[in-house]
Amino acid sequence: MAKVLIYIGLNQGGSFDKIFKDFDVCYGFEPIPLLAGRLQERYRPFPSVHIINAAVCVNEGPVSFYVSKMEGDHDNMQSSSLCEVSDGYRNNGPKNQVFTKEVITVQGINLANFLSQHGITEIDTYISDAEGYDFSILQTVKPLFDERRVKHAQFESEPDYVAVEQRTGQPLNKSSLFIDALINNYDLVGMQQGNYDPSSPTRWFNRDLEFRVKPEGE
Repeated sequence: MAKVLIYIGLNQGGSFDKIFKDFDVCYGFEPIPLLAGRLQERYRPFPSVHIINAAVCVNEGPVSFYVSKMEGDHDNMQSSSLCEVSDGYRNNGPKNQVFTKEVITVQGINLANFLSQHGITEIDTYISDAEGYDFSILQTVKPLFDERRVKHAQFESEPDYVAVEQRTGQPLNKSSLFIDALINNYDLVGMQQGNYDPSSPTRWFNRDLEFRVKPEGE
């Protein structure tokens, strides 16, 4: 069976570039047209790589997307999201100075529908870096995880200790939600804690969780 990689939130493609050759088929999603266009050109020589210019979310159709930049950095579009960065996040530390550069309309796609349309029933590796929408997206494809059809997965989550809303109107994306949803069928094999210090004005708002499917019989 072909090894399939699903990668949500490519941004500049640095992490994707390190791993895509390990898979037979790769589907990468990037909402920002400028970045998606660069990636499509970069991976044009690789027919196994499919770069989709769309925002993976819950509903199909056009959605507003907030393109962000760090203060003083005109090229860094990290932290762009379907929700705008909140004042509370910016006020929580000097390294959190992320501002909306522009609001664009992009195509939203439901991942479950996409997988069905492309006949994808097994995923080797699933990586989600959707800036606050990772758990919402997971819920749309939860049956695949319940049936252990995804071997390995990594999600960007929000540590449960974070009390400040990172983005205005963002759905819940707490680490415990992922663990509770997957723990029956997956082992939590990695957790990037960051350097959170309650006494420091700069605190990490994101935590990567890594899961592997449990061996048969467990």
